[in-house]
Amino acid sequence: MNDNQVSEYMCLSDKDISRITGINLSTLRNWRRSGHGPVYMKTGGKNGSVLYPEMEFMKWFNQLKEQAILELEKNKNL
Repeated sequence: MNDNQVSEYMCLSDKDISRITGINLSTLRNWRRSGHGPVYMKTGGKNGSVLYPEMEFMKWFNQLKEQAILELEKNKNL
């Protein structure tokens, strides 16, 4: 298995996502319930852990940053 294959299976916890983004854990929970936010998977049934595949999280996070940059540029031109 090469490094790219390994990184596809690396996961982050909801606490990791909260720490990285500053998004509150309850907001992440609400987003999961409503189908928003980064891709996640749940392990261990109803009370199991929530895990976010790192590569999917990075795609989602980069899209957020791009949207924020576009919004800033748009507002600068007003």
